[in-house]
Amino acid sequence: MKTSPHLRPAFFLIVSLALLLVAERADALHPQITKLHGKSSESRANSNFGSAVAVTERWIIVGDPNHGQKGFQAGAVHIFNVRNGRYVRRIYGDDTVAGDGFGSSVAVCGNRLLVGAPNRTESASFCGTAYLFDLVSGRQIAKLTPSSPAAFDFFGTSVAVSDDFAVVGAPGADGSTSDSGSVSVFDAKTGDPITFSTSGTLPNPPFKPADGASGDDFGAAVALCGHLLFVGAPNADASAGKVYLFDVTTGVRLRTRTNPGGANSARFGETVSTEGGLLVVGAPTDDEVAGGAGAAYLFDAYTGVQRIKFTDAAGQLGDRFGSAVCVSGGLILVGSEQAPGAASGTGAAFLYDAASGARLEELTAPDGKTNDFFGHAVAVCGNVAVIGASEAGDDVEPAQGAAYFYRPIGGPLPMQTLAKMRDFAPGTEEADFRILRDVGINPDGEAIFCAQLTGPGSGGGTDKGVWHTLEGPVDLAVKSRTDLSAVAIDFNNVRSTALFGPVMNQGNRGIFQSRLVGTGVNGTNNLAILQKQASLPVSSLLRTGTDITQLGDARIQIFREVLQNANVDAVTVSYLLRRGPGGITSIDDTGILSVNASGLVTDFSARENATIGTGASAVDLRQFFGRATAGRGNYATFGAYCSQASGGPSKQGLFYDQIGNSDDGVTALAMTLIPDATGEEFYRTFTGETNTSDTRSIYRAVLTGADVSGANNEGLWDEDGYYQIFRKGSGVADGPDPDGLGGDEPIRPLDENVVVNRILKFWPVGSNGSIALVKLRGPGVNASNDCALFFCDSTENVYVKLMREGDSVCDWDCPKIRNIQRVEVNPQDGRYAIVVGLTGGAARNQALFTGMARFGLLHTQSALRMPSMKLRKGTHYDSGYSQATTLRSILLDESTDRTGAGGKGLKQSLNNNGDLVLSLQFNNGAKELVIGNP
Repeated sequence: MKTSPHLRPAFFLIVSLALLLVAERADALHPQITKLHGKSSESRANSNFGSAVAVTERWIIVGDPNHGQKGFQAGAVHIFNVRNGRYVRRIYGDDTVAGDGFGSSVAVCGNRLLVGAPNRTESASFCGTAYLFDLVSGRQIAKLTPSSPAAFDFFGTSVAVSDDFAVVGAPGADGSTSDSGSVSVFDAKTGDPITFSTSGTLPNPPFKPADGASGDDFGAAVALCGHLLFVGAPNADASAGKVYLFDVTTGVRLRTRTNPGGANSARFGETVSTEGGLLVVGAPTDDEVAGGAGAAYLFDAYTGVQRIKFTDAAGQLGDRFGSAVCVSGGLILVGSEQAPGAASGTGAAFLYDAASGARLEELTAPDGKTNDFFGHAVAVCGNVAVIGASEAGDDVEPAQGAAYFYRPIGGPLPMQTLAKMRDFAPGTEEADFRILRDVGINPDGEAIFCAQLTGPGSGGGTDKGVWHTLEGPVDLAVKSRTDLSAVAIDFNNVRSTALFGPVMNQGNRGIFQSRLVGTGVNGTNNLAILQKQASLPVSSLLRTGTDITQLGDARIQIFREVLQNANVDAVTVSYLLRRGPGGITSIDDTGILSVNASGLVTDFSARENATIGTGASAVDLRQFFGRATAGRGNYATFGAYCSQASGGPSKQGLFYDQIGNSDDGVTALAMTLIPDATGEEFYRTFTGETNTSDTRSIYRAVLTGADVSGANNEGLWDEDGYYQIFRKGSGVADGPDPDGLGGDEPIRPLDENVVVNRILKFWPVGSNGSIALVKLRGPGVNASNDCALFFCDSTENVYVKLMREGDSVCDWDCPKIRNIQRVEVNPQDGRYAIVVGLTGGAARNQALFTGMARFGLLHTQSALRMPSMKLRKGTHYDSGYSQATTLRSILLDESTDRTGAGGKGLKQSLNNNGDLVLSLQFNNGAKELVIGNP
């Protein structure tokens, strides 16, 4: 092992539109480079140390397939400490012998190591094997062998491992056809092979593509993340190459990705890597730049859409750009093992920003020589990278191989800064942002947020304000002490004080509330709902103390809830009227109304003492609950006490009202039987409601009756067919059939004896779906795994578990979900975001995940609805023009109300395009609001 005394400058660049900004920070731009070597008491000449590499926040693993300690070309794997690059130990299989090629491939998950020995002769020549190890002790856990070994299978050519699965590729094995190649899946904890359904209804047998052909080399490369398994077949289609996507939990093929460059013998799929919803595929003999110069492609792992094709513009004949690829933490590292580098054919590696595709740096060996094959293997984790140079020599012996360890490295944050604590506040003088909060986003990616100010112009640190991006850059709408005389006639000499409650669910306008002071302002008229429209001044929609003609000149005393419809020109307000004006008394002082962008009241029929419904089902409305829903349609749902028009005691009910029209009615009433009741089971109280995009209600209720106990007294229903989504004390219904054709056991989201204990939060998804966060109880359930997030398709009665505490996370250290901290759901298409706590050290124990609950076909493509990790605490970011720093915390605003109901017209932090607004804190003390699709 050597640490180079000559550190090559690594000028990290970030491209933003047409602007190229270059930084010169010593820590990020001059990473320390340590050269790693293997150890052996035998000759190391032609050992090929560095043929395979992997790295975590704890370990560096380097494969040495021709290592001779156990015999000629027996192989070995060397372990190093990632903190200092020091040598830890050497690992062999318990039965490693000459010719095995042990260490030709390596994969790591936490403290679990998977090693391929593809040349081993077991029951047939070169059939191959693989081995599982515990990295802490170096102990072999299991030996993995193919179910039907045959000569020249080369089982172990590629390997991938997660906390649950170990995957081994055998590109010479009989798969779909003779010698087409295969992959095998094992239990990562025990090494036991996992079998999958072979039902005749499957479109093709597990992990065997129907279009496979002899010589495809299917299994030459594998990449695994969560449920998604990508398998490369670089010789398919006359070496144009293919990559297949499978659900590793079912074996069902989800997609086939052919070479985007066409049939040019590019060997697309010779290398693959996946993480964070991204897929990188190497095509090292692509000829776009020059014959065999190579290329690499970046795809969305879920949709399959190509984002970028990477090439080296200066590439030359036979460079093999794409000979190795790795994606991790928003960085992509591509090896080009025959690129010129420091000398002809030395090799190079190229670092890219995954979000923008910008090249951050070309990495070369400071002491590189011709034909070192630097870039034959690459790995990235966090802020470190390892690059193998499998033919490097002359340090001790020729072609012994080497690996180069770079730290720290970093790229730009994959989101744009919206506002930053201690930066100046636009639209003010001598005032800076002190506290940033209450941020929302609209479908166009425009944002609105509140902030408290500091500085000489901040009113002694008491000023607050609302800012927006409706007109491009961040701009001030209103702040404390702003003169509002131009807002409306009755605002003359009136000023703002506190501002709060911003909502912007529409593409051209946002709303917020302001407390008022000034001429004529008192406790009866000191609150207003203000509106900011693009290119228009701030206007007033409603104000307390103002006569409302439609309510008989009654005056609003309190806005109990203020909602903005997403697709309808309406702001829906739950109100409490002041007693006295307009003849209002305690029996008619609550209700809801809607106003349009002009401030005109467009609906006011839902109010106390009104009759709703017709005939025998008609009821008289009594006291309103003070909450409503106004999601995406022109219907509002609300709760209120009521009594039958014919008389009787007052009870709770849920009701609907069409904005601007006369359609209204009853959704559910207390003391009526619940849908599908099996005995005396009645609604007692309604404890939260929202509505779907086609206006139907989703509601939670507490139950009563002789057949109800504390163990089953809560449920969640969908008004569409009065479908029971969840019931306390009941299990979660089955998931999808693996192939959607029937005949297979459905995927169970939970053990059949685990039941729902509490419904915490819920959101609508489109017209017939929902997402719910629930607490669980039952066998095996404890504080570390008792909370889960589910998607339910109420039309097909199918449930998909999106996340559960205790689930494994796809990252090199393989942490688990410690707790689900925040959830946000866009109700239009079911995009969701989750902030979680992770197991492991405090430096990296928080992360952001995103997913699309409505993506793909419900049955065969449920794996594509799972979340992927987008940001993680402890990640090193270097913008290239400001101080490099590390992410310390992630805060996601939720859109749920006090009952846990979301998607109802409150502010959203996530729009239907996947754009998010977040609050991030960094180790250098910076706190920022950021926006974008990470």
